[in-house]
Amino acid sequence: MALDSFSVESLFDTLIADGISSFEGGGNISIVEFAEEFIFNGKNQLYPPQRAILKAFYGEELSEDELDTLEYWTELDRTTYVPGRNYRHLVLEAGRRSGKTTIISIL
Repeated sequence: MALDSFSVESLFDTLIADGISSFEGGGNISIVEFAEEFIFNGKNQLYPPQRAILKAFYGEELSEDELDTLEYWTELDRTTYVPGRNYRHLVLEAGRRSGKTTIISIL
C-alpha cells in the first residue's frame, strides 16, 4: 500500500478481509464470532447481555439464556425486542461501565 493512499479505513478493511478469509469455518460468521475473533483478537469475550443485544439486533439465533435475558427485560419494560423482527436502529440505554461503547464499536 503506497503511503499516499494510506487511510485508517483502508487499513481496517484490509485487516478485516484478511481475518475473515483466514477464518477456518469459512462463509458467514456470527456477530459474536466476528467481535471475539477479529476485534478482540481472541483475547476477550463479550458479556452475556452484550451477546444477547448484538444477536437480537442482527437477527441471529439466541440461546435459551439470551432469550431469558430478553424476556426478563421485556417484563421490566426495558426492551422492545420482538423475535423475528428486522432491526435497523438501536437505542441503548444502560448504566455506567455496562459495555455500551463495546457494543457500538462492534456495530
